[in-house]
Amino acid sequence: MQDFQHLKMQIGKKLRELRLKKGLTVDVLTGLVNINYANYVRLENAKNNNPGLDILYRLAEFHGVPLNYFLQERGVKTVPSESAGVEKQLLSVFRKIRPNLQLLWLRLMSQTSREK
Repeated sequence: MQDFQHLKMQIGKKLRELRLKKGLTVDVLTGLVNINYANYVRLENAKNNNPGLDILYRLAEFHGVPLNYFLQERGVKTVPSESAGVEKQLLSVFRKIRPNLQLLWLRLMSQTSREK
């Protein structure tokens, strides 16, 4: 049981580090990745006993790390994707938008992704 708790803490710590490295709030990250806010918070705080593989996969893909990154003891350097420069530019512009407009944009993007 202690090993499982350690694994949950390790996953949460790595998720938080990756999110903060990109300068994202939980609101923004969960909107961009289209995952439930409360579930994500439980993951970061090691309170989720059953993190879905699909959620971990989407988070790994978003952060540019292999899925097993969350299970490894040592960190793995992220591999920049081809769109890393564009992603940085978009995040830079996004951060300059007022918070209420950020949430509106995220809702719009979430709705658009569901329609596809």
